[in-house]
Amino acid sequence: MRPEVWNPPIELSATEEKIIKRIRRAKLFIFLRQIRHELFDFEFHS
Repeated sequence: MRPEVWNPPIELSATEEKIIKRIRRAKLFIFLRQIRHELFDFEFHS
């Protein structure tokens, strides 16, 4: 049995935007969230 393909949203939610504005040290996590749609594309799931 194969799990469903995860299709993450590209746009940041309002809550995510608030959190990102407050983050000072974890810039890597912000970067990964902003490119998440590129990292987990169809080719990744295949």
